Amino acid sequence: MLDGLLVVALAGVSLAYLSGVLPGMTRNPGLSWLSSGLTLLQTLPLLGRRRAPFGAWFLVVLGGAVWASLGYGETLAYLFAAPFALGSVAADGTPREARTAAVLTVVGIVVLVLGAGGNVFSAGVVLAAAMFATAWSIGDNLRRRRSYAAMLEERAVRLERAREEHARRLVLEERARLARELHDVVAHHVSMISVQAETGPYLLAAGEARAADGFASIGATARQALTEMRRLLGVLREETVTPADLAPQPGVGEIEELVAEVRRSGLPVELSIRGTPRPLPAGVDLSAYRIVQEALTNVRKHAGSARAVVLMAYDDDALRLRVVDDGSDAPPGDGAGQGLVGMRERVAMLGGHLRAGPDPSGGFAVAATLPLDQTPAGGPETARAT
Repeated sequence: MLDGLLVVALAGVSLAYLSGVLPGMTRNPGLSWLSSGLTLLQTLPLLGRRRAPFGAWFLVVLGGAVWASLGYGETLAYLFAAPFALGSVAADGTPREARTAAVLTVVGIVVLVLGAGGNVFSAGVVLAAAMFATAWSIGDNLRRRRSYAAMLEERAVRLERAREEHARRLVLEERARLARELHDVVAHHVSMISVQAETGPYLLAAGEARAADGFASIGATARQALTEMRRLLGVLREETVTPADLAPQPGVGEIEELVAEVRRSGLPVELSIRGTPRPLPAGVDLSAYRIVQEALTNVRKHAGSARAVVLMAYDDDALRLRVVDDGSDAPPGDGAGQGLVGMRERVAMLGGHLRAGPDPSGGFAVAATLPLDQTPAGGPETARAT
């Protein structure tokens, strides 16, 4: 709006000079259709300088060239409109258009001055050249600033998209981890329910009191499994995962309760702790519990009426776990089940060591070493699981 008012004002003042209302212009051709048309041709194209800067500049220069070829004197319209149009090309046109306009302007000034028998180094010519050069420099600087600002904005958009993608990937990775957690928890409880249900007939034969305790244990285990399943599935349905959604998680402090629960299900288990218990890194704490939980679940599934021993040893630099059964009535297996795969993933994530296989005593043993120093020196790729 302001640009349009300035252009219209410039055209009005130029016409006023032609009419003689405002003095100052030499060789005034007077107000006529030709002079008025050429004046408007040198001013009004500036109204479209933002949409077509090169075209506006060309029309202004064309009007000025015709005006000069007719021998008319200096025109206020051309003195202001031509530099302004050149600056608009430098600011809003393409770099190629800006360079073309600059070169043609220099050539045009030289041709007009020499054609009129003037001196290209006169004060008037130097002043006009300085005006055009200043206008072009201002426009070019403005274009560069706009380009730089656009580049910064585009970079900010890319960074924001990268952050969003990174956050989305973290959510997906966390949900995948929670899916593995869901398998561990539900498999453990469902296995316990299965074992307890299979012992139901023997409990009935042993008396109503033991049967009632057994079925109560089945009900409690089923309710706990459903509660944990609802909590984990609720987290999986969320768009974002927060630490509050993930807590609380079990740790080595709950292993004694886990062993007692397994005993109640009918599997004889002994727990031995060596060293001084102390706080552990969160990843080691959770993984130790899950490894013991999965190992005992495998004993119940595959070792029949076996007995199991759980050993936890607190060393200076690592937590060592060993779960071994005596293999009574155990069917042959290759040790490649989903539970062992989950153990290997956990141990590899912590940079530890895992060995799972037949024990010299005749049963099956799972031995894991979890480093207590959880600095990301080597990452999962340096972990070793056998």
